[in-house]
Amino acid sequence: MRVLPKTDESYPPMLLVRTHYGDDDAWRRVRAALDQPWVFDEADEDEGRLKEVILCVDDPVWAEATPADILAALTAPEDGEEPS
Repeated sequence: MRVLPKTDESYPPMLLVRTHYGDDDAWRRVRAALDQPWVFDEADEDEGRLKEVILCVDDPVWAEATPADILAALTAPEDGEEPS
């Protein structure tokens, strides 16, 4: 069963789910690029740099998952909850 890690709902991180396992080097490059601070506006007090929290899911159970599969996992009721 595909399950995503639980997060703090008051400040959820960005979610990156690996769904293709045919190119490990490409995955490492994506991860390295996302690990860099992003520049928005250099006039800001922090020089426009922002480091977002990104939750990377690297589990082969998600191989070939579609956006609909991921959305379904995100919106699935938790154990004991009634479906909405």
